[in-house]
Parts: sequence; C-alpha cells; structure tokens
Amino acid sequence: MAGAACEAVCDFLLRSTPCRVVVDPFCGRGTMLAVANARGLDAVGVELSPRRARLARRLRLDGSQEPS
Repeated sequence: MAGAACEAVCDFLLRSTPCRVVVDPFCGRGTMLAVANARGLDAVGVELSPRRARLARRLRLDGSQEPS
C-alpha cells in the first residue's frame, strides 16, 4: 500500500474512531505497520513470506531498514 494511503487510514483512525490497533493481514514490506507506529498506533502484521516478514520488522517510516 502506498505511504499516502497508509497515512490517510491512520489519520482517520486517530481522528474518527477509538481504535488504536492496526491489523494488516497481508503486511508485505510493512508500510502500513511503520506508518501506524510512527503515528503512535499499535500494529500487528501477518506475512507468509519469511523474507518479507524480516523486512517488515525492520522498516522505518523514512524507508530505511534498521540493521539486522
């Protein structure tokens, strides 16, 4: 999902709902999770690919990867 769309979803959740946990059942590279965390939301992601799951764990909002 594109970063702008993730930001819009998180902003909507913060502004319009009591929800403070984001669940992404197909998290891929983790963009939604990184944006949610940057906005102060808790985030849970599920990914079948071990490689993508590792990348998602390390992704930061600026697109960088935390060292392994």
